[in-house]
Amino acid sequence: MSTCQTPCNAFCLAAEVHGICFAVPNSLLFLGRPGVGKTTVIREMARVLSDELHKRVVIVDTSNEIGGDGDVPHPAIGGARRMQVPDPSQQHRVMVSTGLLYTLSTCSTLPH
Repeated sequence: MSTCQTPCNAFCLAAEVHGICFAVPNSLLFLGRPGVGKTTVIREMARVLSDELHKRVVIVDTSNEIGGDGDVPHPAIGGARRMQVPDPSQQHRVMVSTGLLYTLSTCSTLPH
């Protein structure tokens, strides 16, 4: 298990995210107190994977915290797509339909 602290500026964050994207092949769990930067790192990872590494990234978000709420996706996720989950009990349905619609490189979920 690897541990990293969230950098305090955008340049360091981008460098850290590149390292995480290449070092972690399967899954990654973020734990921490509110306000330490978990959401910021996940958004940056989605942006780096989609915009810089040209991967297909879809964010399945039950709380709309990562991908943004409303018609316009959060600008920090870059070209990553998002699938909003209307009700937490429907997350499995949205994830299955996402897998059928896209050939994914990465799928990020944030449980409610």
